[in-house]
Amino acid sequence: EVKELYQDKFLFPGDRETFVQQWLRDPDKRNYARMDFLPGRCPPTTYNLWKGYAAEGIDSAENGTIQPFLDLAEDLTGGNEKSLKYWLDWVAQLFQQPAVKPRTALIHVSKQGAGKDTVFWFIGQLMGNKLYFSTDDAENHVFGRFSTATEASKLVLLNESSFSVNAKHEKKLLGLMTDPTRNVEHKGFPIRECANFSGIVMCSNSSICFKQPEDDRRTVQYEAIGKYCRDKQFFDGFRAWAAQPANQRAVYDFLMARDIDNVDWDADRPKTELYNQNRMVCLPLSVKWVEDLVVRNFPAQWVNQTIPTDELLGHYSRFLPRTAERPKYLPFANMIKKLDGFLWDNSNST
Repeated sequence: EVKELYQDKFLFPGDRETFVQQWLRDPDKRNYARMDFLPGRCPPTTYNLWKGYAAEGIDSAENGTIQPFLDLAEDLTGGNEKSLKYWLDWVAQLFQQPAVKPRTALIHVSKQGAGKDTVFWFIGQLMGNKLYFSTDDAENHVFGRFSTATEASKLVLLNESSFSVNAKHEKKLLGLMTDPTRNVEHKGFPIRECANFSGIVMCSNSSICFKQPEDDRRTVQYEAIGKYCRDKQFFDGFRAWAAQPANQRAVYDFLMARDIDNVDWDADRPKTELYNQNRMVCLPLSVKWVEDLVVRNFPAQWVNQTIPTDELLGHYSRFLPRTAERPKYLPFANMIKKLDGFLWDNSNST
């Protein structure tokens, strides 16, 4: 295939052999057993796709500013100081520790035109070397059979992220967030395993784009204020600012100087209003029913009474959506026993 691709390429005019033919016979050519993306140490037998960050090559940040970056980041993280700090630390880790995969994924929700993709496009400019991968079609470009999104990326943005697509590919998405390796398949070539150092970001105009497990430890969810939503003057100014190498280097230096040694990526996650809202939406129906029963709709005749299981079953049936399957007595009784144990365990732990 290589011979065919370069069959008309010669080193010098008049050569009888093509460049590829000469190269294949060269005893001094470099040989590798495999190819991988390894920002840390790389074995001499592996061809390393990691080439470093583009911002490293910018000589000076003299007269550079970082304020437009901070302004947009503050808006997209909801204007909360703790939320912004975690976000900046998360981005800083991408640059400070390229050989470490982020333990959490970011979810950004806003109205259209708030600048979600713009701020990550700028981070991608700092990375360069094709280390930033963005797509509006995660179904094919990320979850598809021949997807190579994480093969040599440090940041993957799932733009226009949708609940239906993410739920359909839930197992793949969770693996994308946390697995240290990924299988990659190029058309016509066997599947191979490669390292996965990518930080994952999902952006959506919908408040719910991710099926959040009850014990979620993977996500940080932000809802933008929307201060700059569809503000042409601001974004024209931002792009002009972003094009200046001194500003790029200034932001890079700012991120590299952040102290992230003591960040607990799980415990320090900001539990935003959006996060808690989505957690409630994604809870099992049985848990939602108990919450509704205890907090809002506890029948007066049940106060200080032993409640028969069949009455609880009737209450639960009326709570369920019309499209839900009607519960049967025995499975419902078993569910009550499990819920009773769950509530008792949690009451003892608080």
